[in-house]
Amino acid sequence: MSPTQPSSHQRRSVLRHAVRQKRNPAPYRVLALGLSLFLAVASIVGVLAQGLGPAGPSPAQGNASVIAQGVAQIRDVDTRWRVAAFNVEAGSEAIAVRYPPFVLGGTTPLLVTDLTAGTRQRVAPGEGAFMTPGQMIRLETFGPPDQFTLLELSPADAELSMGVLGGESGSFVPEPGIRDLDLIRTVGAAGDESTLDAGAGPTLVQLSAGQITVTSDDDTPVTLYAGQAQAFDGPLSIESGPDGATYVAAYIGAVIEFGDLGTPDATPIPDEATPAAPRAGTVLGSTPSPATPPVDDAGDADGDGLTNAQEAELGTDPNLADSDDDGINDGEEINTYGTDPLNLDTDGDQFYDGGEVIRGTDILEIDSDGDGLTDGNEEYTTGTDPVDADTDGDGIDDGQELDDGTDPLDADDPADEEPTAEPAEDPEPEPTAEEDAGGDVGDGNLDPDGDGLVNRREAAAGTDPLDGDSDDDGVNDANEVDFGSDPLDETSFP
Repeated sequence: MSPTQPSSHQRRSVLRHAVRQKRNPAPYRVLALGLSLFLAVASIVGVLAQGLGPAGPSPAQGNASVIAQGVAQIRDVDTRWRVAAFNVEAGSEAIAVRYPPFVLGGTTPLLVTDLTAGTRQRVAPGEGAFMTPGQMIRLETFGPPDQFTLLELSPADAELSMGVLGGESGSFVPEPGIRDLDLIRTVGAAGDESTLDAGAGPTLVQLSAGQITVTSDDDTPVTLYAGQAQAFDGPLSIESGPDGATYVAAYIGAVIEFGDLGTPDATPIPDEATPAAPRAGTVLGSTPSPATPPVDDAGDADGDGLTNAQEAELGTDPNLADSDDDGINDGEEINTYGTDPLNLDTDGDQFYDGGEVIRGTDILEIDSDGDGLTDGNEEYTTGTDPVDADTDGDGIDDGQELDDGTDPLDADDPADEEPTAEPAEDPEPEPTAEEDAGGDVGDGNLDPDGDGLVNRREAAAGTDPLDGDSDDDGVNDANEVDFGSDPLDETSFP
């Protein structure tokens, strides 16, 4: 019986009191008032119970925020939290999601396309996204190749859906049910303390910057450093280190006890969800599904400047103004820029089309200023100007400076000066880092391991151009170089 509803006995009593009140109203007026107060209090108690239950407040407390959320079937089987790293670039292959994962944004915005439902979401640095088992997804970057982090909840004996395993929790059996899953992000100043209630299983904490000390059920403080992750039981108390900290917590939350997923009879989700085939009319480049109501060929349903008939011929989406989500609508791509409305990086220079328009680079040229560096490398990696061949104005093109080992951002670099005399003899050149690695990495402007450092910068840093994390400390080489830590020392973190 709900505390907010009077029992049948209470209702009969009220009716008897009402009849008696007509005969002797004064005493029963007081009794009726008392009963009203009782029912009001019962109602308030019911509301409070709901507020503190599954439909209640967010698990994020204080200065924490939920950056991604989903609902998934959790089973009482041996389970692990797994942390994986995976490299993504424009045009990456589709992936079948088998178990519930969160993806955490990297240094470059990520485009997540659900090929099953035909929807997209943009995941910027500091954001996250939840992916549902059964989805067929494509992950692509809005720029150069980048490395992202995956936090997956899966059976202990299962393989990862994607990526390279970076670490995993011990095996545990969670509380089963269709449950709320949350990815909670906290940015703490030095000495800040935060708390997190116990979930329906261990909570995975992953640190991206700084240092934290976590105290859990066993009252033994554990210190984590940037790039490390660990699962903890029970309620948590987390204190940020002397330089502050940024971290996420993957949390198994309340049971979602109502709703039937839109079917007349709710059916259990299988242990291993089978990805559904993409629906016609929702996949990029497809034509409208036969089930879609007919459209006027001469009309322009999405207002992008192309008729519905033209969109059908091109393979673009007549109901979406910007089919490839590159920041330029389909009509402008065709009629103004001559770019591909189904490719967010038409010229393949790792700089997405909309970004090129904003930056003023040539949207159809890989190297707008002709200095030997691609526009994407200049914008995202070397820091040079993609529309100025000589960024520092010292008379030497940027690409030549990098070939010579001089600084293309410093006109006063002493290495720029011409030698006063020819050396007596040409010594045997030292092997490059690429040659030492024993691999064919090709052009110094390329980034074969996708860690954000082109081969020239890998050689300067002494890192492995074929390994995105040379010291295997969980932080990619580009992040370590950019933030001043040692990419060759596994104990050194940004």
